Amino acid sequence: MNARSAPAAKEGWRPLQMASPQFRLPTGAFGRLGVVHAAMAGGDALVTLALAGSLFFSISPDAAKSKVLLYLVLSLAPFVVVSPFIGPLIDRISGEQHWVLFGSAAARAVLCMMMAGHLHSLLLFPEAFAALVAAKAYAVARSSLVPAVVHSDAELVQANSRLSLIAGFGGMAALLPGGLLAKFAGSSWVLRLGFLVFVAAAVLSLRVRVRANRPTSPARTTSPVIEIIDPRDPLTAIEVARRQAVLRVSAFAVATLRGVIGFLTFLVLFSFRRAGAPLWWSGLVAASAGISIQLGALLAMRLQRRVSEQHMIVGALTSVAVAAGVASMAASRPAAAIVAGMAGLAGSVGRLAFDSIVQRDGAADERGTTFARYETRFQLVWVLGALLPVAVSIPRSVGFALIALAMIAAIAVSVIGEPALEWIGRRRRAVGARWTKPARRDGQRAWHGEDD
Repeated sequence: MNARSAPAAKEGWRPLQMASPQFRLPTGAFGRLGVVHAAMAGGDALVTLALAGSLFFSISPDAAKSKVLLYLVLSLAPFVVVSPFIGPLIDRISGEQHWVLFGSAAARAVLCMMMAGHLHSLLLFPEAFAALVAAKAYAVARSSLVPAVVHSDAELVQANSRLSLIAGFGGMAALLPGGLLAKFAGSSWVLRLGFLVFVAAAVLSLRVRVRANRPTSPARTTSPVIEIIDPRDPLTAIEVARRQAVLRVSAFAVATLRGVIGFLTFLVLFSFRRAGAPLWWSGLVAASAGISIQLGALLAMRLQRRVSEQHMIVGALTSVAVAAGVASMAASRPAAAIVAGMAGLAGSVGRLAFDSIVQRDGAADERGTTFARYETRFQLVWVLGALLPVAVSIPRSVGFALIALAMIAAIAVSVIGEPALEWIGRRRRAVGARWTKPARRDGQRAWHGEDD
């Protein structure tokens, strides 16, 4: 018998097969964006590693509350620049977003060299602030670019998930040489390595070119929604109301998740410090959250083929509600690690689903502004959530119960809010049409002399 025709099971081998689509290496325009994203994530990891022991990140949870508040303000400050300036700029240069990617990478490369010489100087603060602004500008530009580098709107969740995984692998790949440099050469050399990584990202970003508002081609399919042509068409009004309702309700749900994550972060850190828990417990909780973020990206790719983005967000809220409700009865350190892991998983799934909703249903010529606006709101909610355990000492059991209640409220809004907002939008348009039509008829009569 020919060996090629023998049954594979008897021979003990299987012929090589193509990997599952979601695990194949990205190609084309998306592949080029993925390479840039990996390099940017690696540079971010190196900067974070270098600054971990510096003046900028030397704020421990048991430090004075004024220092913690300063850290929270600094985390929000870059959005003051990104929201009103960077977002509209990205929209005005639609089709040329690669220049924003290039500018962000080049600026961070220069800032890495500057910070390398000012690690123990107050000049580190404005330089780190500028680096954060450049990082947020890149994040907004990258999110607005994704719809232009995929073939179908149905691929948006998968594309966003793959970019999240690429960022995780890029960051881990950079940490090994960065850790060796930090141990044997010092943090300044880690920043110099970051300079080289960002320079490479800047060069690679020039290859990420897409056409502005490119027309639909046979290779690209859109989601089965009504094309908005005539705003006075009742079907169009219903579709506009539906899209706006989905976007607003999803944004509320994801904002609640972000606020819970900020609240949980400082709740766990402060409660561990007050109880005298070993430092490795805080590291375990952080590792649980970090790993869960990557698992969330994998889960989102699986869920996208079975459920809608709205259902993915509701499922994420439900998982955190259940985990926090159960943990509130135990409130142990392992329970805190489990809740942190579930919050990281849910936050990843919810955010990837929300990004896909904005990329699919948001106005194509306002994506940069939309992403910048919601990024600012999400970060503001994260800061507000973090302020509560900083200002007030909250037991872990009470904190977990509050998290469960917040998730239940967000679930209720997600289930009830979408049809309610859709109905309100339709009624508003109906009332507006009722008042404008008589005025339009009177104006036409006056124009044609019918009132004389």
